[in-house]
Amino acid sequence: MEMRLSPGFLIAMPQLEDPNFAKVVVLLVHHDDDGAMGLVVNRRTDVDLDTFCRQHEIPYSGSKERHLHLGGPCELQRGFLLHQEPKLAPHHIGLFDGVYLSTEASSVRAVLEKGRRPYRFLLGYSGWGAGQLEKEISQGAWLTGPARSGRVFEDDPQNLWTRALADLGVDPVRLAVSTERH
Repeated sequence: MEMRLSPGFLIAMPQLEDPNFAKVVVLLVHHDDDGAMGLVVNRRTDVDLDTFCRQHEIPYSGSKERHLHLGGPCELQRGFLLHQEPKLAPHHIGLFDGVYLSTEASSVRAVLEKGRRPYRFLLGYSGWGAGQLEKEISQGAWLTGPARSGRVFEDDPQNLWTRALADLGVDPVRLAVSTERH
């Protein structure tokens, strides 16, 4: 494979019409010849995290994070925790400096109960089959860029798309949506 995109950001272009991906920033956590998997990091839901945790009997510390996030349209029953607490979560994958991923129940519970550093609890993920993501990138649906811990745990996820573009030196106002076919 010539293109290694993970870990990194996928930033949706304005012409990406799929409502699951309009103005999203995806943290790509896996990419190889067989496909790709990522987590949308800027789709906060209206679901209160405290209520969700009580309903599912998950201890919750009541940290600064108050909402459940939507990681993508695939397998919405699966939980993913992006966090900064590797000592609390013995079962984790280090994605890049300061960002860890946990899916194993005991690690997720430990961070939700005792974690004090920012985290994102997400349901679902975004997935692409072999060659699908590369095709979408070549068609102009996505920009790629380096992932940054500060952006993953952005206080205001609604503005993350604009900020991630600015990190690449792109002004979203100048992104023209072309309808011409060549």
